[in-house]
Amino acid sequence: MRPPRSAPLVCAVALASALVGLPLVVSAAASAAQPDDGFILSTTQPGGPGFAPAFVGNGYLAGRQPADGQGFAEVSLPGRTAPLPTQSEVQGFYAEVTQPDTGTIERRAALPAWSTLRYDDGSGAYALDKGRVANYLQQLDLRTGTLTTSLDWTSPAGKTVHLRYDVTPDRARRHAATERLRITPQFSGTVRVTDVLDGQAAEFTDPAGTGHSGPQQWVDLTTEGLGVQATVASVLRSGDLPVKPVAVSDPQSAAQQVTLNVATGQTYEVTKSIGIAVSTDTGERQTPHRTALNAATKEADLGYDGARVGSDAAWAPLWASDIEVSGDAKLQREVRASFFWLLASVRSDTPWAPSPGGLSSDGYSGHVFWDNETWMYPSMLATEPALAREMLQYRVDRLDAARQNAALTGYQGARFPWESALSGLEETPSCCLTGKLEVHVNSDIALGMWQYWLATGDKAWLANSAWPVLSGIADFWVSRSERNADGSWSIRDVIPPDEYAEHVDDSVYTNVSARDSLQIAAQAAAILGKSARSTWTDVADHLRILFDDANGIHPEYQGYPAQSPGNGTVKQADVTLLSYPWENDQSAAVTQRDLDYYVPRTDPNGPSMTDGIHSIVTSKLGTPGCAAFSFTKRSVDPFMRGPYDQFSEARTGGAFTFTTGAGGFLQEFLYGYSGMRWRADGVTLDPSLPPQLTGIRLNAVHWQGRTVRIAITRAGTDVTLVSGGALPLRWPGHTESLATGQTVTIPTRTPDTSPTDDVARCQPATASPATAEPPQSADDGTDTTTWLAENPGTAVTVDLGRSVTLGSISVTRPPVLAIASSTPGGTAVTGPTDSAGEKVEVSRDGNTWTTVATVSDPSLQDDIAGTGQAVRYVRVSALGDAAQSHPLVVGELSVKAAP
Repeated sequence: MRPPRSAPLVCAVALASALVGLPLVVSAAASAAQPDDGFILSTTQPGGPGFAPAFVGNGYLAGRQPADGQGFAEVSLPGRTAPLPTQSEVQGFYAEVTQPDTGTIERRAALPAWSTLRYDDGSGAYALDKGRVANYLQQLDLRTGTLTTSLDWTSPAGKTVHLRYDVTPDRARRHAATERLRITPQFSGTVRVTDVLDGQAAEFTDPAGTGHSGPQQWVDLTTEGLGVQATVASVLRSGDLPVKPVAVSDPQSAAQQVTLNVATGQTYEVTKSIGIAVSTDTGERQTPHRTALNAATKEADLGYDGARVGSDAAWAPLWASDIEVSGDAKLQREVRASFFWLLASVRSDTPWAPSPGGLSSDGYSGHVFWDNETWMYPSMLATEPALAREMLQYRVDRLDAARQNAALTGYQGARFPWESALSGLEETPSCCLTGKLEVHVNSDIALGMWQYWLATGDKAWLANSAWPVLSGIADFWVSRSERNADGSWSIRDVIPPDEYAEHVDDSVYTNVSARDSLQIAAQAAAILGKSARSTWTDVADHLRILFDDANGIHPEYQGYPAQSPGNGTVKQADVTLLSYPWENDQSAAVTQRDLDYYVPRTDPNGPSMTDGIHSIVTSKLGTPGCAAFSFTKRSVDPFMRGPYDQFSEARTGGAFTFTTGAGGFLQEFLYGYSGMRWRADGVTLDPSLPPQLTGIRLNAVHWQGRTVRIAITRAGTDVTLVSGGALPLRWPGHTESLATGQTVTIPTRTPDTSPTDDVARCQPATASPATAEPPQSADDGTDTTTWLAENPGTAVTVDLGRSVTLGSISVTRPPVLAIASSTPGGTAVTGPTDSAGEKVEVSRDGNTWTTVATVSDPSLQDDIAGTGQAVRYVRVSALGDAAQSHPLVVGELSVKAAP
């Protein structure tokens, strides 16, 4: 990827405060509170510090909504120098923009905000920063994609009203969204509700006309440079009340209004129905103007409740693939939220791949990276293969552009760009080398294509859609490789996934993935009865795959680490990806050594998806202890932003909402703890479960027309074939054919129960105060994961679960560690581990503590003799020299009982 970018262009809009006196119609409506069943995320905080606004979407259109519940705002978020605009996005709406630091590139343009629905009692429009607010509650219903905001608002005139906004992009009708405002005043008088299509949210667009017709209004736009057309339309209704246009000064805005005469205690309802369409839409016969107007009108004719019936029904089968996590309610919410953010950004009738921010914003210019195939797509493939297919169709539709891109850069075959947008040509900003050198994206696409074939068995798709892509990528890799004097082949001058490394040769990830892409193309040719080029096999068989025999690891590239920034610091998962998803043919010992070597060298301020891979690989290895769960916590807790459990790209900020992180996180449950791997002739499982969880249930995993339910518990894993023909199922040492409706129970691995004399291993650990690194890292069985304390007095405490006679305590640390830079955007520096001082204490009851050691200059292993006393709790805290650049490092805290 590249450094996140945000350069919004704000067009100011001034709405005239025209007030029209009209007759009233009262629409009484009941409001039934929906119980919190684990699918509803809520907050009572009306914005302010720590409030990260949610977005709602139907996979085609979306809009981030501010704390007010509707409209447009710019929100301050930690880690961002510029405010976060609550943008409205739609698939396929791109402009061509020239800026000094980017050159000329395609960027996804933003629409006028479509949810603005302003209440006004004559003293000024409702806003959280005006008047007084009480009983505020905002809820996101993940099951239906609805954001509800309710509150009591006292206006500057002293008039109190209960307001409830419900905003729902329509999942059943991709061009539509619906919104409802319910008003219950505590006064009698006149109020006005104004429906605004708010052009101040538009970005990289030019006006192309606005208009009104009865209760309908619209804004037509075109994008800068490319001239992509879009229309945003709305219909405003409140019973039979007349709707009047309101004059606005901004050419990309439109407004209309109803006036209500209200009585104390009565409830009134106003609905806004939205239609959105763009000229790049697939399968539409009408102009975007007519499509948008028709969509808004049909949505209005259904009414809010009627529209919700269809939309809710469209959401329901998606949630049949719900991932249930038992034993950690917070983790369950985070899993469901992550699934929702992906679903809100893709759909089965729209061939678009998500950008790293999904449809939440124009983050990374709305470009498509390897994030699609490597991080987001695998979760959709397992749960919603119809959506996954459209994520790949985006690449199929741009094969000609990939061939053009290869020719333009002097290569053969198909070269897919590092950053792709509307045209499919290279759209990486001129400031970055990734577009020229980070070519592994071609392999990532090939793997995605192959995984779809394995998971669906769709031979027609393999022949008509995948084969042209796979063969084109194979031809590219042959032309991109160079023959060496010894007969081997090299791929030179690349950027690997570790983007701190530039202009390097024989990146192990690039070469392994290129080799496998060539082999995939050859396998596809054999399946389809086509001819494979002999050069594919020759290059694949002789590509240099570097290996360091002395250390037993894969060096990241030729010359690593001497040529690496930060003394070997790695930005994100790179070599560790060889085990998963590439399933490189290597021993478990090599995989473990690669993991142990690269994890401590990985920048803590890198992107969030890295530790998801580490968790999956650790689950596969069955590393004694519970490090897989430590990696899970590392992959989510430092990146999660409340109140709606959205990923930030990095611990310190970056792209938001980072759907790449959501996709990587979900893979831990779908492929990590289940051990599921796709095979053409069946499904392979090798489940495991850490002690911190009591169960994981994958309600609907799909393979070649079958639906499979996988319920993992510590006692065993139940695999049920819910529908479809007989399922060939494999797990270590066994093969079975599962009939429809049949359940088989297979073993669940529990690595924490591996024999040990360490009575602290995997016992409950807590940090006080809370720390970025999970406290579980301190006693999970390996010092590859580390717990860090950056301030004096910060402590980690392990509850041994029972009283033991203390024999000894050991604190170990990895030999090297990457310490995050204190400069925003700076690279961590990897060096020999230098821990701050530590105090080790023990307690029998958790209240009275005895110091057993104070170590001012810790070594890589501090062994502390036991006192023979009975203890249940062990605590390690940082001494006064702890700082961000010199934290207390606890790789593993182990305790042995006296004989």
